[in-house]
Amino acid sequence: MKNNIEIEKLFQESFSNYTVKPPEKVWTKTSRKLKFFNFFRFTYNKLNIFYVVVLIALLISILVELQQDTDNYSKIIATEVYEKTNIKVHENNFEKSKNQIEETNKNINHNKIIYNKKQTPVYKTVLKENKKPEKNINKKNKQDSLIIKKQNPDINLSKNKKIIPNISETYEIFFASKYSGCAPLEISFFNKSLNYESCKWDFGNGNNTTTKNPVTIYDTPGKYTVSLTVFADGIVSIVNKEIIVFESPLADFVINSNNIFAEEEIVFTNLSENNKNNYWNFGDNTISDDIHPRHTYKKEGIYNIKLSVYSEAGCSDSLSNYNINVKDSKYKIEAPNALQANTSGPEDSYISSSATSNSIFRLVFRYEVAEYNMFIYNEYGQLIFESNDVNKGWNAYYRNEIVPFGVYVWKSYGKFINGRQFYKTGNVTVIYSN
Repeated sequence: MKNNIEIEKLFQESFSNYTVKPPEKVWTKTSRKLKFFNFFRFTYNKLNIFYVVVLIALLISILVELQQDTDNYSKIIATEVYEKTNIKVHENNFEKSKNQIEETNKNINHNKIIYNKKQTPVYKTVLKENKKPEKNINKKNKQDSLIIKKQNPDINLSKNKKIIPNISETYEIFFASKYSGCAPLEISFFNKSLNYESCKWDFGNGNNTTTKNPVTIYDTPGKYTVSLTVFADGIVSIVNKEIIVFESPLADFVINSNNIFAEEEIVFTNLSENNKNNYWNFGDNTISDDIHPRHTYKKEGIYNIKLSVYSEAGCSDSLSNYNINVKDSKYKIEAPNALQANTSGPEDSYISSSATSNSIFRLVFRYEVAEYNMFIYNEYGQLIFESNDVNKGWNAYYRNEIVPFGVYVWKSYGKFINGRQFYKTGNVTVIYSN
């Protein structure tokens, strides 16, 4: 034992200064083994088997969810296809039922149509002896098959049977472009019924038609019931819907004068009907919502006045293109509307432009006149006075005799010194002074 220890020391001392370099493959294999063992150890900052397991689990759950959605979608598609196919099957069965009726009618001696309380046509058929109607009808598909029922217990049931065709795929549907509005109300109707032979519309306003998609106009406010009747193999189906027509307002107004000047107030009288709200536009960038507004134009010109009115139901009407001519105030012509005649005798009818007199009728101008003509007529249209002098007026006398009291018409026309023409008419009432 002692010798072995000595030999081992001697061996270590002999080779202590020597180093052996292992081949490269040794380190490569060792590195792979270390990575493999580390992969199965949990280390939060390195990829390992635990992370891989979690990722695989997530992928599997996502795939399962997608598969469930795909299955649901496939079921929906299958349901739609089945419904469409079922409709076609119903149509084919219905055609077969009609053919069976035609075959049965070949053996008929007598055929009548009777109506029950609901006005549903019932086919009363008497069959020949020794022949029976075909019974190869699919009992499961009752919707599209013929229903054979006994007609009356007092009748020989072996020879008399009631055949009722069930037209189950006739759908009566219609809609309108609008169901309420303001009179006059134009409405378009659309017939969306299926599997029918003919139709009839009743609009509730005295009008009816057999057109598929008609149009009608309601002029009078009120409630109307629209009926669509469709006919299919003797079966009558009716659908009703209600139309409401509101009364529309009517816009109208007048002004207090036809001879309008700038800087003078105008009174507007609203004559509209069924109007809850009123909106005025005076044409000079001013508006008002008063019922009977007052307005003053600042300068001469032609202005377009518009009145818009609205009812409580929201219906509207407007009056526009109402033009008024506002004149410059310097061209205003004033005239009295009454003349107090002097019963003691005719007065001198000449009067200066600055003077006034209750017994002399003449026109007052604000702007200098170059040409002037005035005429006065009695109630019979007879000319009783004329003048071409702006300072000469009428004293209520004709041929040196006082005229009877009453209303007389006057008319004047001419030119101002700037060449602008004028024309004005009016009435004057002659009264007697005490």
